[in-house]
Amino acid sequence: MYVGRFVVVAPEVGAYRVSSRSFPNRQAVDRDGTVTIEPTPDAPASDNPYISYNGLSVTDNGAVVGNGSHVDPIAEKLELGYPARTHWPNRCCRWTSRRTTTTRRGSPVLSD
Repeated sequence: MYVGRFVVVAPEVGAYRVSSRSFPNRQAVDRDGTVTIEPTPDAPASDNPYISYNGLSVTDNGAVVGNGSHVDPIAEKLELGYPARTHWPNRCCRWTSRRTTTTRRGSPVLSD
């Protein structure tokens, strides 16, 4: 069995793991309240926009954990005081699926 990504969230803890056969050389880098998934220094060069993104963003109003570019806009709305439960479905339902060898959607998790 291959598990590409998973997100774990509990009241006091959150975790995100990325395992990729296509782009295995990635790391999580803490950037003062935001964790960015990015290629390691020894990773081959790539112009694929899906291999680097913010996987976690912590705001004063909650945290967002996800596997794509949806993390930032949801975190921005949380920071502005928008309720998480109204913004999350609205944002996710407007996206189109990214196209690679399979069709995938991002999967954000919110915690307040």
